[in-house]
Amino acid sequence: MRIVYAMIMNRTCGPAHLIAMRVCKNCGQPKLKAKCAPCSAKRIARYREANKARVQAASRMYYYAMDQGAFEFMLTQQGNACAICRVLFTQTIKPYVDHDHSCCKDQRTCGKCTRGLLCNECNKLLGRIEANSVFSTHYQGYLDDYRLRKFRFAQTIPPTV
Repeated sequence: MRIVYAMIMNRTCGPAHLIAMRVCKNCGQPKLKAKCAPCSAKRIARYREANKARVQAASRMYYYAMDQGAFEFMLTQQGNACAICRVLFTQTIKPYVDHDHSCCKDQRTCGKCTRGLLCNECNKLLGRIEANSVFSTHYQGYLDDYRLRKFRFAQTIPPTV
């Protein structure tokens, strides 16, 4: 292992210090860690690609306090479909965990406010509706107006014999 020395500004106390640095095994650049940042990023990307299911399960556990068993149970309870539009989840249509944003203000949830699994389209629309009640009211008004116009139009057309 090759070691090089460099003057580095210490982030805690401020003055520069002569410190020993290792050389990256992959690219030969000096670094403080076992691998330099670009090499570490490539390694992490390869790991995530090779372990997609494991990474997704860890992410669900971290952000939604939902382990793989609870996720699979919820998926089964919903018939492997979106809780709103009932479209079946596939390789291209993935389930997204829906939770009550008013319960937990942080990015992470308590796990008790999980409502269901949604497709991406329903999840985005529900998020916009929740974020802006005026948005919801305007859309509902638009749909109600359309239904009323359609009903009135249907009543003005004489029946055919």
